[in-house]
Amino acid sequence: MLILALAWTIYDKNYLFGAFLLLFYLLILFHEGRRPEIIDFIITEDGVKSGDNFYYFKDIDHFYVVYQAQGVKNLYLEFRNSLRGRLIVPLDGQNAVAVRDFLLQYMAEDLEREAEPLSEQLRRWLRL
Repeated sequence: MLILALAWTIYDKNYLFGAFLLLFYLLILFHEGRRPEIIDFIITEDGVKSGDNFYYFKDIDHFYVVYQAQGVKNLYLEFRNSLRGRLIVPLDGQNAVAVRDFLLQYMAEDLEREAEPLSEQLRRWLRL
């Protein structure tokens, strides 16, 4: 992107694209430089509490659990409203089978999903 901005600036004598690219890069640096925030996840009979947010089971379409030998042990909650994305709950130190059995009482499990989504793989890979 930087080479494209530089070429565009030289060809068009327009520095606006380069300035926007620099601002975007600085924004990413500031965002990535923050310390990770620890959020409590609580699963109740009514829904899932994630930090200050509460999601009722009626708003969640289905869930799936990914448990792999590479250290990935996450619960994925897919919402009925696709604009909400997905909620990812790390199950570090938790019994994934007990969480799965509890959630089966309230919603369906997507048994076809056996691996984490590609977006999560890319996110984890880019952080290395």
